[in-house]
Amino acid sequence: KIYAASLLSMTIPQAALLWGIKTTTPFDASMVNTLKPLFAIFASLLVFRKGVGGKTWIGVAVAMAGAVLLVISGQNVPDGLTSSPTGIGLMCINGLSFAFYLALFNTFIKKYSIITFMKWCTLFACLTLLPFSLQDISSVNLEIMNMKRYGELAFLTIGATFLTYLTGPAGQKRLSPTKYYIMSYIQPLTTAVISVMAGTDIITPVKLLACGIMITGVLTVSNVKSKNS
Repeated sequence: KIYAASLLSMTIPQAALLWGIKTTTPFDASMVNTLKPLFAIFASLLVFRKGVGGKTWIGVAVAMAGAVLLVISGQNVPDGLTSSPTGIGLMCINGLSFAFYLALFNTFIKKYSIITFMKWCTLFACLTLLPFSLQDISSVNLEIMNMKRYGELAFLTIGATFLTYLTGPAGQKRLSPTKYYIMSYIQPLTTAVISVMAGTDIITPVKLLACGIMITGVLTVSNVKSKNS
């Protein structure tokens, strides 16, 4: 079961993300990301064969509207960069795979500590993807690697990957699959704040409105006891 969980939570999502992002614009990838709560509801309906409350649907719709508005307000796609149907499809596979992981293994992961569960999931995912990655690994030019590049690699490995997957199961133990995905709408808000602090973005009334709508949707779903819980 742990191997199956690693396939749905790490192996398939990460492979689909890395391959799909190469042929998908940041804008289109963000748009697909807003569909993740719908993926979670779809997976929950198939796994539990139960519906969700009307207020949950309203919360999902409101949060989606806010996230989409936030993404649109910050659209900045370089000229000539387009998305392919394959790239969009892979981004959808990324969301669907993780949604089914949340629905299928939400109870199972509670039997293990977070460290133990993620240790085995990471190991299985690494062993599964290693044969497909050997050529890329062998082609890395170590001569161009400097402290800045090693720092960026460390941030991606420890921060964006290790800490993300470490804190994810902790939240999953306390939230239903649908609510867990709704909380992903905090990510665009966090991105906007960091972008402003770094001087790469500005706060506009449209973005403030989008954040307000998004938070309203998150709070609506968080206060509803989903039938999937």
